[in-house]
Amino acid sequence: MFLYFSMPVVQAHYGVGFVPIGVKLAPLFDTTRNVFDRFTHFFFGFFLFFPIFEMIRQSIGKRKFLNYMIPAALLLGLAAVYEISEWLVFVFSGPRLSFLFIGAQDDFYDTPKDMFMTFVGVILAMVSVGVTRFASELKKVSVKQSI
Repeated sequence: MFLYFSMPVVQAHYGVGFVPIGVKLAPLFDTTRNVFDRFTHFFFGFFLFFPIFEMIRQSIGKRKFLNYMIPAALLLGLAAVYEISEWLVFVFSGPRLSFLFIGAQDDFYDTPKDMFMTFVGVILAMVSVGVTRFASELKKVSVKQSI
């Protein structure tokens, strides 16, 4: 989580479109755009899923479907709210000043791509939690059978 929480701080320091590591990673993704913003959205979905999942799991119990869906819906909803706030900044501050906050970098589909990166992060987190929990259940079953 420290990695994720440090990413917006780095973006605030340099400006979203000017983070040096994003410029260096851009050729790997065959783009001229600074890709650090995409990584921030991915890690938002990936790293924040785990603590929210645990809070939901401990508060509502063994409702397995809801344990996964509530954190996913919450994170995707927050991603949408953030993208709406980026749009509002663009509308009220103008394109020149909003470039530092939004980092769309002339990408017309920046908003859906950012939200998709959050979605991919959430899905990977869900799969990793599911696989880990399934392996844990298998281990418990094998220990009971050996006794």
